[in-house]
Amino acid sequence: MKCVLFLSLLLLASCQSLPKSGDESSIAKLESNFVQIDSYFRHQFIEVEGVRWHFVSGGNPKGKTVLFLHGYPESWYSWTPLISHLDPALKYIFLDMKGYGRSEDRDDNFNWLHISNQIIQLMDTLKIEKFYVVGHDWGTHIGGVLVLNHRDRIRGFVRLGGGLKFQNIEELYGRLPYLKENQDKEYLRRTLARGQSVFFYYGENYLDLLNAKDRQYLVYEYLRPHLSDSLSKYFNPTTWDFNSSINTLAKTHFSFPVLDVILLKDKLNPQQSIARIKKEFPGRNLMALQTGHFPMWEKPKLLAETLNFFINLN
Repeated sequence: MKCVLFLSLLLLASCQSLPKSGDESSIAKLESNFVQIDSYFRHQFIEVEGVRWHFVSGGNPKGKTVLFLHGYPESWYSWTPLISHLDPALKYIFLDMKGYGRSEDRDDNFNWLHISNQIIQLMDTLKIEKFYVVGHDWGTHIGGVLVLNHRDRIRGFVRLGGGLKFQNIEELYGRLPYLKENQDKEYLRRTLARGQSVFFYYGENYLDLLNAKDRQYLVYEYLRPHLSDSLSKYFNPTTWDFNSSINTLAKTHFSFPVLDVILLKDKLNPQQSIARIKKEFPGRNLMALQTGHFPMWEKPKLLAETLNFFINLN
């Protein structure tokens, strides 16, 4: 409760000019202020089978493709601190996940397998046959389902912040109560309207890591009118498949490499010592980073170097 109060006061102090969710004219005005930021990147929009995808691409057009899948509360922009550190020989795609940012959903099916199939359809449209997947948070889980069901398309998979063991839904609710709270669309709408959702999950320490430009850009991304409806569908437990994305994936032997990046300071997925993790999961490729839940903001160079090493090694 104290955390929520602190963040609410902080928002009042630093974000008074931000419009409320649903005020399309104000959002359009705010968006105009970010034209300069957007101009630094190559934005693409493609409609495929019920989804109007937005993504940013860069790097070498003829290089190995790396598809980045963000989590909550994030967007394509969350990966931008990595750009200057990624191997320029690679081609990267930073996707706005279905229903996030400027990727507009035209259907109500947010089942992880369905979304992963839609991502494959996007890659088909882009004529990309094989690619690496880097997932963070929710993107790790949807990426895991994608990897399990489309193995012939995958060069390698990197998991960031997705946990290593799934017990049951009740244990998950006890550890991550927001999973249940955000099933209420009205509750989600109110938190998004205040910008609270973004800052709550980034936490006090992350406010120190993000400059004003990045903070406002991320809040702006979450003020889009459709988000509370779209994102509430992600929190419908009938669409989840943690058993596949965590447990089945751990037991499966793939022809391509899978790397679990352990975020040792992650409060959302608290970890034991790396020695104990290796003992409990002897067959997994593990890399430990001394970061919290959002390594792309906390240690972007270290994370990018980890990705470069993994991809170039495989």
